[in-house]
Amino acid sequence: GEKAQRKEYVWQFRLPDSVYEEYRRVAGRFERKAQYSEAGIYRMLVACHLVASGRRIVRDYPLETESVYKNASEDPRLQALFEVLARIDRGKTLIVCRFHFEIETIRKALSKAYGECTVQTAHSGNADAVYYVESLYLEKRALMKREFQTLIYYSQNWSLRKRREREDSFKDIGCVTIINIVAADTIDAQMVKRVWKKE
Repeated sequence: GEKAQRKEYVWQFRLPDSVYEEYRRVAGRFERKAQYSEAGIYRMLVACHLVASGRRIVRDYPLETESVYKNASEDPRLQALFEVLARIDRGKTLIVCRFHFEIETIRKALSKAYGECTVQTAHSGNADAVYYVESLYLEKRALMKREFQTLIYYSQNWSLRKRREREDSFKDIGCVTIINIVAADTIDAQMVKRVWKKE
């Protein structure tokens, strides 16, 4: 088939001030503990990413979190997703998440807004759904023979290889729109920059 033409965008949103302050506190706390070891730095990056994704760190080791938001509708990342969906052309959309808790949050929100039959995950939903929500780590073959028009990275990941595997699902489609949802001034933006630079 014709090689896909890529149009890739970043859709930024801002964390509420209180959550951004929590993000800065967590970054400082974990940076002090990291002591520049690879494992410590990785834990710092994961902790920061969890806060940028709407989680509060309730225990540093082992990492335990809870939602910052009382209701999912308060989450600006989820609000950003709905803003993106309102602006894209209708067609099958693949929504990729880094964290498993995001998959269920999105499934519930989309089902409530558009109906249960419009959403599918790896474990539930209608095979003819418009929205397919999955982890970056779902087996590639699970996505074959699906003609997605849009790919949305709901949360970011460092893995260029895994991202490219997802984007291979679009190779027989004439035009592909890829949208990265990013919390401004956080680790999200750094992830997208590093992936784009293939670093």
